[in-house]
Amino acid sequence: MFRRQANPAMPDEHISIATVSFEGTDIIEVDMVMNATHRGEFLGIPVTGRKFRFDVHERARFVDGKLAERWARVDIEDIKRQLTRPIQ
Repeated sequence: MFRRQANPAMPDEHISIATVSFEGTDIIEVDMVMNATHRGEFLGIPVTGRKFRFDVHERARFVDGKLAERWARVDIEDIKRQLTRPIQ
């Protein structure tokens, strides 16, 4: 759900891979930093035009070379704070 909302809301999204690690032969973990400009409604917040950044931790498990499960962790509250904080 997060990705479906995020794609149109931040068309200039830039992803930087921070780390990639493996657990055995079936699990991969990736830490990323996302930078974007808020260009569409996102998380119920109308367009602000603000630049923001957030960290993503993804973990995936493969069975027979195919994706079996995928988890992602994103601090939604931090994104909301960045998009709604008063302009200084």
